[in-house]
Amino acid sequence: FASIGHLDNLLNWLVWLQVAGAGPAFAFVLDAATRGYLQERGVPCMLIPVPNPRNAIWVARVAIFQALLKANVTFVHSDTDAIWLRDPVPYLR
Repeated sequence: FASIGHLDNLLNWLVWLQVAGAGPAFAFVLDAATRGYLQERGVPCMLIPVPNPRNAIWVARVAIFQALLKANVTFVHSDTDAIWLRDPVPYLR
């Protein structure tokens, strides 16, 4: 989950994800500017309009996680300020 104000963190996270050999990555973004930037660069993303990100972001996250789980989608969530040194998936099996 990222917005234009955190674009540098998101880009850094995407690089470290690639270095770690993990992925594929998918970003949920909070504004059209971030979505446009990522789409121009071929990064899969979805715009999640949250009226007040400070208060509603956690509600939106939980709703998205519930929807993914109901759809039987396997995923790993990570904040953009986490640096991945290696792919965690083998440790989760």
